[in-house]
Amino acid sequence: MMKYESRQLGENAVWSDSYMLVTRSLLIRRSDKNDLVSPKDFKRKKIVVTPTSSAHIDGDLRYKSIGAIIVPNVPSQEDIVSQLLSGEIDAFGEGDVSNEYLSEKYTDSNGERLLALADVHAMKSPELLRFAVRSVDPNLPKELNEYIAKDQSDMNA
Repeated sequence: MMKYESRQLGENAVWSDSYMLVTRSLLIRRSDKNDLVSPKDFKRKKIVVTPTSSAHIDGDLRYKSIGAIIVPNVPSQEDIVSQLLSGEIDAFGEGDVSNEYLSEKYTDSNGERLLALADVHAMKSPELLRFAVRSVDPNLPKELNEYIAKDQSDMNA
């Protein structure tokens, strides 16, 4: 999750150190890849986002202002992909990692991707993902942060 001032974790909870930088993206039908490229192309298009998420914030700021319809309702990723492929919606706003996973997962009988990513971009403030750690054990956050640091140093080696 992204750490926002408005996201209060409650008692006995802390944010971990960041473990990943995420960029925003829109998951679209592969057949729309040449038509839906930049924000202006999403005028009057339905974009589904998770309510109160970073995607919702980004959708309101980046696309709603140019006339896109932001729909904050995600029953499940499978339902969203079904709605996308059937043409009920035009895009799914999500982080690039999640949308890339979905674009790889859904293929036709020849193994060709049915979905693609569009308008991959960073938010104005870098979106650093963190774990929300709720524990009465004060060692858990410390150990998690040590693991994150080790994992990041292993990736940079």
